Amino acid sequence: MVYGHPSQVEIDVAIRDGTHILIEIKASAPSGDTLEFPRVGKLYEAVTGIKPRLVLVIPFIDDRGWRLLGS
Repeated sequence: MVYGHPSQVEIDVAIRDGTHILIEIKASAPSGDTLEFPRVGKLYEAVTGIKPRLVLVIPFIDDRGWRLLGS
């Protein structure tokens, strides 16, 4: 679901007041990483039945990655 083949996926999760928040912290995020993170959120929802909020923390993102995030 995330990579197109069976694989392990690691993500940090915070739960506060019933809200599930997936957190990804990276030093930089090339455009491929910005496409991967929403798929991790969809996988989490498929497994748990709970739609999470996604928080991506990055000090640097390239122009294409920024456009893919819709900002």
